Amino acid sequence: MLPYCAALNQLQRYNSQLHEVLHSFGNIVNILQSLSNYTLSKQLLQKLEKRWADWEQPLLLLSFLLHSGYRTKKFNPAIESLGFFHLGWWITYYYCAWFNEDPEVLLVELEAYRQEKYPYNNATTQAQKFKNINIATSLSTTEDNNILEQETDNISDNGFSDTDCDNTASLNINKNIQNVDEWHSMIFKWLSMLDDEQGNEVKILEELKNDSNNSNDNKMEYDINIMNISNLPHPARDKNAKWRLQDIFTENLGEPSYLSDFK
Repeated sequence: MLPYCAALNQLQRYNSQLHEVLHSFGNIVNILQSLSNYTLSKQLLQKLEKRWADWEQPLLLLSFLLHSGYRTKKFNPAIESLGFFHLGWWITYYYCAWFNEDPEVLLVELEAYRQEKYPYNNATTQAQKFKNINIATSLSTTEDNNILEQETDNISDNGFSDTDCDNTASLNINKNIQNVDEWHSMIFKWLSMLDDEQGNEVKILEELKNDSNNSNDNKMEYDINIMNISNLPHPARDKNAKWRLQDIFTENLGEPSYLSDFK
């Protein structure tokens, strides 16, 4: 349970970063794939993939690509749409969408970053990290307390948010499990919840599987600019902007840094 607890602890923090979110998902996929119970593993992965399919995935992938410690090293090299060329298209997309202007040197800088040229080389990156460590100031006690108060305003006495209480009560999770039979009963309820959505999930996963290897191919036929960006679907709804979590990473994703901090 430790990896799950560590991931949830990290994801609910106010200062969590996008690359940590994606790394958490990848790590959870690895854990689920290693379960000895194949049926449970398959159903939990289907549930996770369904939720992931609703996300604005290019943003999280770019957070990995533009992280100097990751770049494309952890992406599955067999999927062409996870390379610099295809993900660079999304960098241009977001630049035009956010700043309402066409980039002039963005792709030149991206190519310098890909080749790890100055100032995107390892030495400069490490120096910048050292500088940030030395100049960064921690939150004051007052600020920290204010954040904690904001986070706990919506928490009820039993430790759950008001929204979660109804769901929690229906599953009887908020009471202590006393014996093996109660554990079996709880697991049976979880499996029943998975079965209720399994039909729709299988359909979604088949669509994702068919699209993952061809993602973004039709987009590369033209240059993106502020004149045509409004004609494109939003990345969260674009079927060409979807990847299966189980396909994204290499097998040696590595243990996330927050896990060692959580132990």
